[in-house]
Amino acid sequence: MPTNYYNFFSKSIILICLTALVFGCEQPNKLTHTNGNKGPVIRIEQNEDTVAFAERVLKYVVQNTDVGFMANSYCDTFYKVPIEEFKPERYFTIFEKDSGTATCGLAGQLMVKILLQNGIDAYTYNFGFKGVLTHVVVLVKHKGQLLIFDPFMNYALLNRFGNHIGLVALLDDISKDSLLLSFSDDTLISEFVVNFQQLPEKYKKTLTSEACNEFRTNWTTVRDSTLKKPFYRCYSCERDRACA
Repeated sequence: MPTNYYNFFSKSIILICLTALVFGCEQPNKLTHTNGNKGPVIRIEQNEDTVAFAERVLKYVVQNTDVGFMANSYCDTFYKVPIEEFKPERYFTIFEKDSGTATCGLAGQLMVKILLQNGIDAYTYNFGFKGVLTHVVVLVKHKGQLLIFDPFMNYALLNRFGNHIGLVALLDDISKDSLLLSFSDDTLISEFVVNFQQLPEKYKKTLTSEACNEFRTNWTTVRDSTLKKPFYRCYSCERDRACA
């Protein structure tokens, strides 16, 4: 269930980063420059800074991807589509129709493809413990650094001065035992969509628990057993979310 998923990762992200140094990442995207059959859903402006554009793409992906529990064969098998053939507009149309939801992997792939379409080097970075605990973030190449963005939880990793931190600098801080990280904290709203007919029983029990009383309010019917509600997305939102 995404509320569990969010909460668990938001409390464990530092631990996962540390273990990733030992176990590495699993199947990162091959770096590919391609415009596909259509232009990007958003374009970099003339003289726009790479980091500023990456932040804009992060916000776009967060605001335009539904999260929750909704089976969709296209969304559920996105990883089988070669990056050259991956079309972000197809997925955003699915989310607009409340017909599917995004995982961290799909959100990362969407951000990477938009950046690649605009000529910016980017990778997905899949790390953690296979089959137990994994997560996907996006690495954006800028001035020799690989900056870290999370378009699923909506944050970027920052250093002690509030500036974007690169992966190499992160590793250096860890090696010196001087890790002082912060997370960008810009609250955005997307939609939480659930098909309750498809929802596993254990997650139904979670949603009926006392901790989820507030979360169960303000739902709108989409169709049949599918409901949706506004969903706040930011690092501190996930860290402090009671329903998990």
